[in-house]
Amino acid sequence: MEFIGSANVLEGRVVGPAQGGTVEVEVDGVGRLRATADGGTSIDGRAAVLVRPERVRIGASAPEAAANAVAGTLEKVAHLGFVTHCSVRLANGTELLAFRLHDVAGGDAGLPREGDCVVLSWRESDARLFAAEAG
Repeated sequence: MEFIGSANVLEGRVVGPAQGGTVEVEVDGVGRLRATADGGTSIDGRAAVLVRPERVRIGASAPEAAANAVAGTLEKVAHLGFVTHCSVRLANGTELLAFRLHDVAGGDAGLPREGDCVVLSWRESDARLFAAEAG
C-alpha cells in the first residue's frame, strides 16, 4: 500500500468485533487496538492498523475516553514552524509519529521532552484497518 504523506502502521491479528462497527486487533508488544475496518478482514486474519500522525495526540497520559493508547519513549522532536513532529519508540521497537499543530497563543507549551515516557492516543474512527498483504 502506498499513501501520500506519512502514516503510522501497526500490524497484528484481528481478534474480534468491537462496538459500533469497528474491530479489535492484537498487536504484539502493544496490546489491543480498535479501528474501522475496510470489510476485507476476518477473525484471526492478519491486518494493518493505519493512523495518520496528525490524528495522534501525545501527552504524559491518555485522555479518559481514548479508544487507543500506547506508551513509548519520545525519541525526537523536530520543530517545523507551525507544526512539531514527534517520533516515539514503543516497547516492541515500532516507531510512531505524532504531528502537533501550534496555535498562535499556545506554541508547543506542555510538549514532553526527548527521553520522556509518553502516551500516544487516537480515536478508533481515526484508525483504518486493512488486510495485511501475504508475505
